[in-house]
Amino acid sequence: MRPFRRRRGSRRFMLPAALAIVLSASFSAPPARALGYYRVPRPVAKKLANGLEVLVFPDPRQPVVAVGLRVPAGVGDEPREQDGVASVTARMLGRGTVSHSAETFARDLAQLGAGFSAGAGREYATVSSTFLSRDFEGGLELVADAVTHPVFLEDEFRRVANAVGRGVLQIHQNPPATAVEQLWMLALPELPVTRPQLGRLETLGRLTLDQVRAFYRDRYRPGGTVLTIAGDVAPERAFAMAEEWFGSWAAGEAPPAPALPRRPKEPGRARIRVVDQPGSGTAALAVGFAVPGRGSADALARSVAASLFEQQIAQRLPRGVVRDVRSSLELTRDSGLWIVQASAPADSAAVLARRITSELKRFLFAPPALQEVTATQHRIRRGFPLAFETRDGLMSQWLLADFAGFPADYFDAYGARVGSLAPQELQSAARREADAERPFIVAVGPASRLRPLLESIGPTEVVTLDRLPESTARADTLAPHTAAQDAAGRKLISQALAAHGGRSRLVVVKSSMVDAAIRFQVPGSEVSGTMRQLRKEPDKLALVTSVRGVDTRQVLNGSRSWTVIAESDTALEGDSLDVESLRVTFGSDMLHVLLAASDKSARVAARGNERVNGRDADKVEVVSGRDPWRMLYFEATSHRLLAFDQRERGPRGAYTSRIVLGDYRPLDGIQWPYQEEHFVAGQPLMKLDVTGVELNIDLNEKHFQPPMTTVGKSWR
Repeated sequence: MRPFRRRRGSRRFMLPAALAIVLSASFSAPPARALGYYRVPRPVAKKLANGLEVLVFPDPRQPVVAVGLRVPAGVGDEPREQDGVASVTARMLGRGTVSHSAETFARDLAQLGAGFSAGAGREYATVSSTFLSRDFEGGLELVADAVTHPVFLEDEFRRVANAVGRGVLQIHQNPPATAVEQLWMLALPELPVTRPQLGRLETLGRLTLDQVRAFYRDRYRPGGTVLTIAGDVAPERAFAMAEEWFGSWAAGEAPPAPALPRRPKEPGRARIRVVDQPGSGTAALAVGFAVPGRGSADALARSVAASLFEQQIAQRLPRGVVRDVRSSLELTRDSGLWIVQASAPADSAAVLARRITSELKRFLFAPPALQEVTATQHRIRRGFPLAFETRDGLMSQWLLADFAGFPADYFDAYGARVGSLAPQELQSAARREADAERPFIVAVGPASRLRPLLESIGPTEVVTLDRLPESTARADTLAPHTAAQDAAGRKLISQALAAHGGRSRLVVVKSSMVDAAIRFQVPGSEVSGTMRQLRKEPDKLALVTSVRGVDTRQVLNGSRSWTVIAESDTALEGDSLDVESLRVTFGSDMLHVLLAASDKSARVAARGNERVNGRDADKVEVVSGRDPWRMLYFEATSHRLLAFDQRERGPRGAYTSRIVLGDYRPLDGIQWPYQEEHFVAGQPLMKLDVTGVELNIDLNEKHFQPPMTTVGKSWR
């Protein structure tokens, strides 16, 4: 077994907190497992001629094999002003190769019962898959094809970039996650590794397919990449298959990262950033110090100290008012952050920030009690085996150890090293480079209330997230058409109105409630749930979605929107993108689509015929008011609305979605669809099977207001 080593010319960063899972997590392992000596399995290693390193962990206990790759293509490797290119590039793997389309790749994976995932972390990208050992050759072939022979297509690029952009928005709907993301950039702005892991909407909006291709070409090289294989497979067989499917990968290494700048010492007061979320009554705080990275000699002692402090501060802050308290040490190879998080009412933000800072100072300047240190050491040592219990956990920890240059016996002596640390060593490690007089503070909440309070602590700046570049604004225009196409289009729309019950019946509907069972398509599986849609004129919409026991409520009221997740007592106010998205949803039912198309000011044009869902359909292009561009498909015989395409605005710019309607049933003299299927870029996204519809019901205005205290389960 060759020792793990640092690679010359390679200054990479370690995934934040990943080794801290081993070093400072508060696991509570079963006593029987924890009392005996635990030895972490070691891999059998081989290096291919092209530079790819292969680590094999034989484990015949179950007929399953897991595969993982670590590629030097993380966030810290992104070119300037291309934030998000690492995530988009990784997520495009498997969405088209030289020998597979996205559809056939997914089909072949499904036939093996295998999953596939790829993503980019701060310091490197990872690709993983798991399959039965009898399918090892076929599964590894698919993984190798995705990594070594991708074909980056425009349609898939747009789809993936929009999905990454939606992920950015989801993070920003999580105030604690947003606070940590911003704290990294505030504390260590000079380091590329501190950029948002999914990128920024501004840069995603400007990202090009050529930039993705260039990033892949420069970073996805066998030199510096590690392939791990764990499970029911003999090392000789694993090496032979790795050689067969990865051996043709052209040799080469990704260029080394530039030397890191020195972090300057900046005397003065705390630096504070407020992320403005005006609709929230709560402030999510992240207070932190920049600290040495994983490569420092006292990193283990600092991890144990951070774990000990987390136990203390959770007990010392007032419960009830202060929530979600946690302390963590997030490290890269060369730098890191010691972060303390908590949430409280917005008016208490400054008090909470001072209290957290005071607790940190107390901890830094007084050695911890021996009894507390012993208890923390015991807890960490008990939990240590759990980080290696699964194949994925074992592989990820070894990949991190290899990346850090740790020796092969690093894990063997881990428990003894933790147990030997004295209180004075923990205090010394905690204090090193932690400037207690100058913490970095990020508060996520209403800036109008937070800024005046926090300015008494230090200089305070306000930032607003999720602003889109002007180039992403929708420009919906009707393609050139003739007077005959205009007349034919209006005739088809008129026939459709009659087929659905007549315009006179449709225009009197001022409110509706639709209940449906929903199925979301996610990679490798399908997720089921329920949805209730409440609409009330004008521009009032409430969507209540329940999936796997988690309720999400999205509300549109004119020019404002809110989102409430689960049983939260506060609502997150949406930005302009959220408002526009919900407006499009409000107008995307059969009723509003037909009424918008029949408006006298609408511009329309017949566009011939097309087969949709196995049926002949007449096409009509429509641009109406503030509604998005649409192409309507009317069934040729019944004239009912069979489907429509519409151009929607996403984080990556405009994209086209399709909604297919079916199972029409009479309702108050109107033909109403009881089935919907939603597609994005030709890929299935969601299916709704309607279970109940009520029209012109009395909907109280409270349904379209943000919650003031708690959210009840009934919206009726």
